[in-house]
Amino acid sequence: MIDNQNIFNLEDPKDDVKLFRLANHLHGRTRKSIIREQLLFKSGERYSRRLIDESERILRGNAYFYDAWIRPVAYHDGQVDLRVTTRDVWTFNPGFNFGRSGGTNSTGVQLEEINFLGSGASVKLEHTTDVDRTKSLVEVSDMHAFGGFTAVDVNYANSSDGRLRDFTLNRPFYALDTRWAGGLSGRDDIQTDSLWDRGQVIDQFRDQHEFVQLYGGWSNGLHNGWVRRFSSGVTYDERRFQPVSTWTGVTAIPQDQRFLYPWVQFGLVEDRYLKFFNHDQIARTEDFYIGTTASVRVGWADSTLGSSRSALMLQSSVGRGTTSSRAATGSSSRRSQPRGAGVSTSTSRSSSAATAGCAAIRCATRTAPHGRSGRSSSASSATGIRFGCSAWARRCSSTWGAPGATPRSRPRASGC
Repeated sequence: MIDNQNIFNLEDPKDDVKLFRLANHLHGRTRKSIIREQLLFKSGERYSRRLIDESERILRGNAYFYDAWIRPVAYHDGQVDLRVTTRDVWTFNPGFNFGRSGGTNSTGVQLEEINFLGSGASVKLEHTTDVDRTKSLVEVSDMHAFGGFTAVDVNYANSSDGRLRDFTLNRPFYALDTRWAGGLSGRDDIQTDSLWDRGQVIDQFRDQHEFVQLYGGWSNGLHNGWVRRFSSGVTYDERRFQPVSTWTGVTAIPQDQRFLYPWVQFGLVEDRYLKFFNHDQIARTEDFYIGTTASVRVGWADSTLGSSRSALMLQSSVGRGTTSSRAATGSSSRRSQPRGAGVSTSTSRSSSAATAGCAAIRCATRTAPHGRSGRSSSASSATGIRFGCSAWARRCSSTWGAPGATPRSRPRASGC
């Protein structure tokens, strides 16, 4: 069951006003088929809590959703019925900017819709004028084209000094257990680069950038909390510089560069996430990655194969997410809520929702009495407090309902 909610909950008297009703009417609600395509499970498959949690993270990763959650609603004949709930945000973003610097005006007009007709696709129109150039741009992007996780992005721009043509077709490792990936991207960018000194142009030259990359990847999936991914591809990257016919000053043209090289890449990802509610944003679920990631890419560009010179192409990265004891427990700021607390506030962003969130945190961080399983709220480990407050959280969730739902009764800290 998919419940694709609009921007405002008109069943809530605080949201049932003319302005909010108009916003709901003008907004194209996200289609159920778009939501269904992003789920990592299908009807009839074996129940998996991990796939449900990861599907929630994928849905919440879309900019056109305010929040998303998946909850079991019934159990019968050995089957579990799930309700997938999403809540939209306003996605039409018009913009205008004006600035003045160094005696020159800069202006810009932009129209952007990041959920065109509820399809999840993004359309952007932009026209800008600044000291360097005047540019008109059209960009169309769909991260879930062809009914799946294939991303398509097309960027087309004309400017007073050149052009931009950019195309990407990519099927990434969209989930931890994704077994293959592949993609193709290309870019043709021409513009005039100006070098400035104290408000005066001291050099100009033509800059043309051509880039093409084709790659494929393979993974054996998630094993013991870790994902190992292997990729290989071919990259063509060329920069050419030419003098500008209208420039009469001294010109120092950079040296042309061309690299054509195959490469291999290894990536490592740890399955470790935390989910908080009311952490940085009011009445919103937020996902934090606290695991370890690492990747290394090695390629070789050889002059005999067309590169401007032979070179070793090396890219590497290592990262690890962390969390403080204050963020993990929420006992000092009363803002964060460990995963599993299962408390909720009203879907309206009101003072009563904030009050409910604070009461929820007091419940979630309370020390379990002697004889109950769990840990004290003073534990410094985010994982420890998550399990430590789960017994108390069940008592709260039975009264308040799932995150995003309208509370059935006003929560009180003393009730926990």
